[in-house]
Amino acid sequence: MTIKHVSIKDRIAILYSLTFILLIALVFSIIYFLVDYTVYKALRSNLTEELAHHTNYVKDQHPFQQFVDDHEWEEKEHTDLEVNPVFITIYSKNMDVVEQSPNLREHHLKWRQDKSSNQFYETTIDDYSIVSVQAELITPQGIVGYIVIGMSTKNTQFVMDYLRIALLIIFPISVVVIFYLSRLIAGKGIQPVFEIIDQTQQITENKLNTRIPLPFYQDEIYRLTVSVNELLDRVENRLKTETQFSADASHELRTPLSIIKGTLEILVRKERTEEAYKEKINYSLKQLDRLNDLVEQLLFLSRVENESIQPNYQKFALEMAVLDSIERYASLIKQKEIHLDYNFSTSFPINSEPEFLSIILDNIISNAIKYVGQKGRITIVLYKTKTAIYCEITDDGLGMNQADLNYIQQRYYRSSEVLNRHIQGTGLGLSIAYKLAKVGGIHLKMKSKKDVGTTVILCFPKHSF
Repeated sequence: MTIKHVSIKDRIAILYSLTFILLIALVFSIIYFLVDYTVYKALRSNLTEELAHHTNYVKDQHPFQQFVDDHEWEEKEHTDLEVNPVFITIYSKNMDVVEQSPNLREHHLKWRQDKSSNQFYETTIDDYSIVSVQAELITPQGIVGYIVIGMSTKNTQFVMDYLRIALLIIFPISVVVIFYLSRLIAGKGIQPVFEIIDQTQQITENKLNTRIPLPFYQDEIYRLTVSVNELLDRVENRLKTETQFSADASHELRTPLSIIKGTLEILVRKERTEEAYKEKINYSLKQLDRLNDLVEQLLFLSRVENESIQPNYQKFALEMAVLDSIERYASLIKQKEIHLDYNFSTSFPINSEPEFLSIILDNIISNAIKYVGQKGRITIVLYKTKTAIYCEITDDGLGMNQADLNYIQQRYYRSSEVLNRHIQGTGLGLSIAYKLAKVGGIHLKMKSKKDVGTTVILCFPKHSF
């Protein structure tokens, strides 16, 4: 099994284990070296005390009489070889052995010319490893001899060997225990992840409205769950948009296609006059224009809803954008003899998306032209406050009641009053305008009253100019 196929639970357990192994190894090493330092320090301290005892004994004699007390060699530490033995060899000032502890038997501790007084060094006697120290024996009259004292390190080494063995046994056991405990803890810790996996696997295309329950603790798992739910929201909305687009396209395209098909079928049934052919062909062309316009609007609305188009903000004059839109509908305004009232004596520079604003203005102005009567009135007013620039487009057309106004942002929605009067339209214009305004950071608001007229207000916040 490669590292790629190791579960996240085992990877976490391995990382935890490695961390604890390094920590335990460090702690065990510190313990071992501290104990080693402590026991050897105690050994040297005992040697120092023993050496001070003998040197002071000789130093305090006036005049010098003997190197050791009469009962010194009777002490167990000088006779025994098993329990904390202390070895002593005393030399005269001529370097002859004059005294030594009975436990040395036929051996004696050598005076080392290469070692200074009170310097610790290691040596051996038979199989015994000892730590030694040496010093001159001095009286007020001068040097009378030399002393070498040694203590066995057998017990110290025995303690250190047992400690080493204990640590070496405990260490691998600790590693195994830590790994399995880490694996258990890691499994408990990432259990919510497995629950998320199980729940997401149950979400299908037909169950996209299902969401993962949020965990109790607001930790990383909580944030992961929120992110997954937000992703599901986006996927569901995107799928709904695509489904809606397919349904809208099939629904709206069916009518003009059926009309064109029916018209052509009538033409081929029998011979007709040239005028009749022209009439039916012109009628079909109008339906094709309507079909083309509908397809373009549907595609554009789909791009807006899918956020595949982003605003490209530019600095330009709002009044010029309004005048350009008026120019595009000049023939319709003239045809219906509409009285257009506007007076832009002041410039209103804004920072906005020119293409978005052009489409928004075209949809609003075309709606106003469409729903006002012959010789109706449209008024366009631009003004500025401390916080925003406003564009108000008012018509004295059909207007609508509050019930219709609540649904005006829904695509294909057309009021019953409009349908009764057989005014042509797709019901997409205002839906596109609202969505583009939202994307472009423009606040669009509509006020209307039946048989009085409609006012559309475009608000450009302060950051837009």
